[in-house]
Amino acid sequence: RPGSVSQLLEEMVTLHAFCHFFETGRLVKFSELRTGCFDDSEYIGGVIGLAQELNQYSVERSMAMDTASVVLCRDLVDALNGQLMTF
Repeated sequence: RPGSVSQLLEEMVTLHAFCHFFETGRLVKFSELRTGCFDDSEYIGGVIGLAQELNQYSVERSMAMDTASVVLCRDLVDALNGQLMTF
């Protein structure tokens, strides 16, 4: 796919993953997405984008003294890093 289309699809994965995280507290699985719409690299780019968004979100939540949200973000990003190390 052209680079701009792939980048847009990564952003869509990031948005979907962010909403999914707020609803469930966990990372969206590739199989839970419309698998025909996204390829592996777009999914990985999207969840890396999620990690970046969660970094900013957790800083804001820590300033509000919301320890539970910060811990949830930390745990998800920690698990994500572990999974990415297996590639």
